[in-house]
Amino acid sequence: NTVMNEDAWRREKNDVYWLGRLPLAKFENKFNGFEDYEFKFIKNEEEFNQNKEGIIKGFKEFKKDIPNWGLSTDIDNILQKLKEGNNLQVAFHNGVAVQWNWFFVNEININDHDNWDYNFKIPPNSTYSAWWWCDPKYRFKRHFMMAFANFVYSVSYNEGFEYDYFYCDGWNNNSRSMLSI
Repeated sequence: NTVMNEDAWRREKNDVYWLGRLPLAKFENKFNGFEDYEFKFIKNEEEFNQNKEGIIKGFKEFKKDIPNWGLSTDIDNILQKLKEGNNLQVAFHNGVAVQWNWFFVNEININDHDNWDYNFKIPPNSTYSAWWWCDPKYRFKRHFMMAFANFVYSVSYNEGFEYDYFYCDGWNNNSRSMLSI
């Protein structure tokens, strides 16, 4: 099946997941109306340390919002992911991380669900994006999600990546509609 030119649906028991490949060339690095936000592309330990205080403040909000999610906010784990060539893209407002997304390269194990794991090699010049989070106070701020998507995808493209692979849960209509533009 194809949804808005994106492939494909995967069914596991009663759950449905949408897998897709998004071309990054169509995104523009523009933030109309969000000039008071800082958007950062964090590729290494030095860049992480420059933004560490705001990221840790964001992690505290994340843990209040989703206390039982298995996403590691352990600093050593994050630094290891960065050393492996992955990058963390973050939106800051008033010095606090209010949204982030990981972009993985090389290989990934999708193990976000109890009933399936999926291991795959990420093609060259491509990423796999995962673990998006947005502070609830910003989640429905008009056009904020698209401003962040424009940032993460245009910066990834400027860094030499052509495609982003992703999946989202079938019930998550907001994510599906945003990623099918």
